[in-house]
Amino acid sequence: MAKNVNAPIAKSEDRVRTPKGRIVYPWLFKKDQMQDKYAMLLVCEDSNELTEFKNVVRTFGTKAFEGTFPDDMTWCVIPGDTWLKQKDKPPTGKLADAIAGKTVIKMKSDYAPAVSIIKAGVLEVIEEGESRAVYSGAIGAAQGVLAAFNGKYPAVVYWFSQVAKLGDGEKLTGTDPNKAFGGMYDPDDDSVGAAETGADLDDEIPF
Repeated sequence: MAKNVNAPIAKSEDRVRTPKGRIVYPWLFKKDQMQDKYAMLLVCEDSNELTEFKNVVRTFGTKAFEGTFPDDMTWCVIPGDTWLKQKDKPPTGKLADAIAGKTVIKMKSDYAPAVSIIKAGVLEVIEEGESRAVYSGAIGAAQGVLAAFNGKYPAVVYWFSQVAKLGDGEKLTGTDPNKAFGGMYDPDDDSVGAAETGADLDDEIPF
Protein backbone atom coordinates (compact mmCIF):
# COMPACT_ATOMS: atom_id res chain seq x y z
CA MET A 1 0.00 0.00 0.00
CA ALA A 2 1.42 3.40 -0.99
CA LYS A 3 2.35 5.75 1.81
CA ASN A 4 0.16 8.84 2.13
CA VAL A 5 2.74 11.64 2.02
CA ASN A 6 0.06 14.14 3.01
CA ALA A 7 -0.82 12.35 6.23
CA PRO A 8 0.08 14.19 9.45
CA ILE A 9 2.76 12.76 11.69
CA ALA A 10 0.72 13.77 14.76
CA LYS A 11 -2.66 15.15 15.76
CA SER A 12 -3.76 16.69 19.03
CA GLU A 13 -5.86 14.30 21.08
CA ASP A 14 -8.22 17.01 22.32
CA ARG A 15 -9.97 19.79 20.47
CA VAL A 16 -8.32 23.17 20.91
CA ARG A 17 -10.27 26.41 21.16
CA THR A 18 -8.81 29.69 19.99
CA PRO A 19 -9.05 32.93 21.93
CA LYS A 20 -11.53 35.54 20.77
CA GLY A 21 -10.39 37.66 17.82
CA ARG A 22 -11.41 39.45 14.64
CA ILE A 23 -12.44 37.22 11.75
CA VAL A 24 -10.65 37.91 8.45
CA TYR A 25 -11.17 36.29 5.03
CA PRO A 26 -13.86 33.81 6.15
CA TRP A 27 -14.16 31.03 3.56
CA LEU A 28 -16.67 29.03 5.59
CA PHE A 29 -19.36 27.91 3.14
CA LYS A 30 -17.24 27.74 -0.01
CA LYS A 31 -13.60 26.78 -0.46
CA ASP A 32 -10.90 29.35 -1.04
CA GLN A 33 -9.91 28.52 -4.62
CA MET A 34 -6.27 29.46 -4.01
CA GLN A 35 -5.93 26.83 -1.29
CA ASP A 36 -8.79 24.51 -2.26
CA LYS A 37 -9.67 24.58 1.45
CA TYR A 38 -12.19 26.13 3.75
CA ALA A 39 -10.13 28.75 5.52
CA MET A 40 -10.09 31.74 7.84
CA LEU A 41 -7.76 34.04 9.73
CA LEU A 42 -8.33 35.14 13.30
CA VAL A 43 -6.54 38.34 14.33
CA CYS A 44 -5.97 38.48 18.08
CA GLU A 45 -4.86 41.07 20.60
CA ASP A 46 -2.37 40.09 23.29
CA SER A 47 -4.17 38.35 26.15
CA ASN A 48 -3.74 35.52 28.63
CA GLU A 49 -5.93 33.36 26.40
CA LEU A 50 -3.70 34.02 23.38
CA THR A 51 -0.58 33.20 25.40
CA GLU A 52 -2.19 29.94 26.53
CA PHE A 53 -3.11 29.07 22.92
CA LYS A 54 0.46 29.78 21.75
CA ASN A 55 1.82 27.55 24.51
CA VAL A 56 -0.49 24.70 23.49
CA VAL A 57 0.65 25.01 19.85
CA ARG A 58 4.32 25.21 20.79
CA THR A 59 4.10 22.25 23.16
CA PHE A 60 2.33 20.17 20.53
CA GLY A 61 4.89 21.08 17.86
CA THR A 62 7.83 20.37 20.14
CA LYS A 63 6.50 16.89 20.90
CA ALA A 64 5.59 16.14 17.26
CA PHE A 65 9.02 17.16 15.93
CA GLU A 66 10.92 15.86 18.97
CA GLY A 67 12.27 19.30 19.76
CA THR A 68 14.04 19.85 16.42
CA PHE A 69 12.27 22.05 13.91
CA PRO A 70 13.14 22.21 10.18
CA ASP A 71 14.50 25.55 8.96
CA ASP A 72 11.45 26.07 6.76
CA MET A 73 8.98 25.16 9.48
CA THR A 74 5.69 27.08 9.40
CA TRP A 75 3.30 27.60 12.27
CA CYS A 76 -0.43 28.29 12.44
CA VAL A 77 0.25 31.21 14.80
CA ILE A 78 2.43 34.06 13.50
CA PRO A 79 2.88 37.78 14.15
CA GLY A 80 0.57 39.90 12.03
CA ASP A 81 3.54 41.92 10.70
CA THR A 82 5.15 38.69 9.48
CA TRP A 83 1.94 37.62 7.76
CA LEU A 84 1.74 40.97 5.95
CA LYS A 85 5.35 40.71 4.76
CA GLN A 86 4.75 37.20 3.40
CA LYS A 87 1.97 38.35 1.05
CA ASP A 88 2.85 39.14 -2.58
CA LYS A 89 0.04 41.68 -2.54
CA PRO A 90 -0.52 42.60 1.11
CA PRO A 91 -3.80 44.25 2.04
CA THR A 92 -3.94 47.97 2.66
CA GLY A 93 -6.12 50.37 4.57
CA LYS A 94 -8.30 49.23 7.46
CA LEU A 95 -7.46 45.56 6.98
CA ALA A 96 -3.71 46.12 7.11
CA ASP A 97 -4.10 48.37 10.17
CA ALA A 98 -6.20 45.71 11.91
CA ILE A 99 -3.51 43.04 11.37
CA ALA A 100 -0.34 45.06 12.02
CA GLY A 101 1.04 44.56 15.52
CA LYS A 102 -1.41 41.76 16.29
CA THR A 103 -1.17 37.97 16.17
CA VAL A 104 -2.67 35.95 13.31
CA ILE A 105 -4.05 32.42 13.73
CA LYS A 106 -4.29 30.68 10.36
CA MET A 107 -6.80 27.87 10.02
CA LYS A 108 -8.13 25.64 7.27
CA SER A 109 -9.99 22.39 6.60
CA ASP A 110 -11.01 20.03 3.83
CA TYR A 111 -14.53 20.08 5.26
CA ALA A 112 -16.94 22.95 5.86
CA PRO A 113 -16.92 24.00 9.52
CA ALA A 114 -20.10 24.37 11.53
CA VAL A 115 -20.79 28.10 11.76
CA SER A 116 -22.90 29.61 14.52
CA ILE A 117 -24.12 33.07 15.46
CA ILE A 118 -25.94 34.40 18.50
CA LYS A 119 -29.72 34.25 18.22
CA ALA A 120 -31.94 35.13 21.17
CA GLY A 121 -28.98 34.87 23.51
CA VAL A 122 -27.73 31.44 22.40
CA LEU A 123 -25.46 30.22 19.62
CA GLU A 124 -27.26 28.57 16.71
CA VAL A 125 -25.71 26.92 13.66
CA ILE A 126 -26.52 28.77 10.44
CA GLU A 127 -26.75 27.72 6.81
CA GLU A 128 -25.14 29.26 3.72
CA GLY A 129 -28.08 31.59 3.21
CA GLU A 130 -27.00 33.49 6.31
CA SER A 131 -23.32 33.53 5.42
CA ARG A 132 -23.18 37.33 5.19
CA ALA A 133 -23.62 37.47 8.95
CA VAL A 134 -19.97 36.38 9.29
CA TYR A 135 -17.66 38.93 7.68
CA SER A 136 -14.12 40.30 7.89
CA GLY A 137 -14.13 42.40 11.04
CA ALA A 138 -16.67 40.43 13.04
CA ILE A 139 -15.63 39.09 16.44
CA GLY A 140 -15.37 35.33 16.76
CA ALA A 141 -13.49 32.22 17.83
CA ALA A 142 -12.89 28.72 16.49
CA GLN A 143 -12.46 25.17 17.67
CA GLY A 144 -10.41 22.47 15.98
CA VAL A 145 -7.39 20.20 16.24
CA LEU A 146 -3.68 20.67 15.67
CA ALA A 147 -1.84 18.56 13.09
CA ALA A 148 1.88 18.29 12.35
CA PHE A 149 3.26 17.61 8.87
CA ASN A 150 6.87 16.77 8.09
CA GLY A 151 6.85 16.40 4.31
CA LYS A 152 7.71 18.91 1.63
CA TYR A 153 6.20 21.71 3.73
CA PRO A 154 6.81 20.96 7.43
CA ALA A 155 4.21 22.71 9.52
CA VAL A 156 1.95 22.76 12.52
CA VAL A 157 -1.55 23.38 11.14
CA TYR A 158 -4.80 24.29 12.84
CA TRP A 159 -7.67 22.30 11.30
CA PHE A 160 -10.87 24.06 12.37
CA SER A 161 -14.25 22.35 12.65
CA GLN A 162 -16.37 25.06 14.28
CA VAL A 163 -16.57 28.84 14.06
CA ALA A 164 -18.68 31.07 16.30
CA LYS A 165 -19.43 34.70 15.56
CA LEU A 166 -19.54 36.31 18.99
CA GLY A 167 -20.09 39.94 18.10
CA ASP A 168 -20.09 42.60 15.43
CA GLY A 169 -17.19 44.85 14.49
CA GLU A 170 -16.17 47.33 11.83
CA LYS A 171 -16.14 45.72 8.38
CA LEU A 172 -12.57 45.46 7.09
CA THR A 173 -13.22 44.44 3.48
CA GLY A 174 -15.75 45.09 0.76
CA THR A 175 -16.80 48.13 -1.23
CA ASP A 176 -17.94 51.39 0.33
CA PRO A 177 -20.84 52.84 -1.72
CA ASN A 178 -20.46 56.20 0.02
CA LYS A 179 -16.87 56.43 -1.19
CA ALA A 180 -17.75 55.22 -4.70
CA PHE A 181 -20.71 57.57 -5.22
CA GLY A 182 -19.89 60.42 -2.86
CA GLY A 183 -20.86 63.83 -4.23
CA MET A 184 -23.55 62.42 -6.51
CA TYR A 185 -26.39 62.74 -3.99
CA ASP A 186 -27.65 64.82 -1.11
CA PRO A 187 -27.11 62.74 2.06
CA ASP A 188 -30.10 64.50 3.68
CA ASP A 189 -32.50 63.65 0.84
CA ASP A 190 -34.04 60.18 1.19
CA SER A 191 -36.28 60.59 -1.85
CA VAL A 192 -33.63 60.60 -4.58
CA GLY A 193 -34.42 57.94 -7.17
CA ALA A 194 -37.66 56.80 -5.55
CA ALA A 195 -40.23 55.43 -8.03
CA GLU A 196 -43.94 56.13 -7.66
CA THR A 197 -45.00 52.59 -8.61
CA GLY A 198 -43.43 49.19 -9.11
CA ALA A 199 -42.68 50.00 -12.75
CA ASP A 200 -40.22 52.65 -13.86
CA LEU A 201 -42.09 55.82 -14.83
CA ASP A 202 -40.38 55.90 -18.22
CA ASP A 203 -41.96 52.60 -19.26
CA GLU A 204 -41.68 53.32 -22.99
CA ILE A 205 -38.01 52.28 -22.91
CA PRO A 206 -37.98 48.64 -24.07
CA PHE A 207 -35.44 47.32 -21.56
